Amino acid sequence: PNGNDSILSAVQAKNIYGKANITVINSKSIAECYASLPIIDFSETDINAVTDVINEAISRLYVVSIAHRNKPVVYGGKSIDENAFYAYRGKEILAVKRTLEDTVVETVKVTLDKQEKDVLTLFYGNNISQSQIDSIVEAITDLDSCLEVFTVATEKLPCDLTISFE
Repeated sequence: PNGNDSILSAVQAKNIYGKANITVINSKSIAECYASLPIIDFSETDINAVTDVINEAISRLYVVSIAHRNKPVVYGGKSIDENAFYAYRGKEILAVKRTLEDTVVETVKVTLDKQEKDVLTLFYGNNISQSQIDSIVEAITDLDSCLEVFTVATEKLPCDLTISFE
């Protein structure tokens, strides 16, 4: 479902609809859904086995969102200036910078200092140009040439950019 509200709605719909056996996966972001799709074994008849594999894949992800702030605010103990970009995971602020690229690079540095990850996927919406993404990918590759970096264009995101670390 890709969010807490939609998860509750999906569970409620599952409980109301009695004509099929429905399982709701507790996915909270496009990154979690994207990481889950390629590992689904559609020939598997045990839905619990499929759900376990998907939940295991989701549990290995580290997902960060990056957004642009129009007005200054203090959030999570950090000051975010007007027109700054900030990276967050839940209520934790990981980076605050003036540009999207600098925010992504700082977020990657902070995350890789804490965790060993090999794959990074950038999900971006219509408001981010291909040239911006190309520049961001180049900056990430310069930072860590062993990191595999993928990009996924999407029409709608609740933020400017979502980064999935695997």
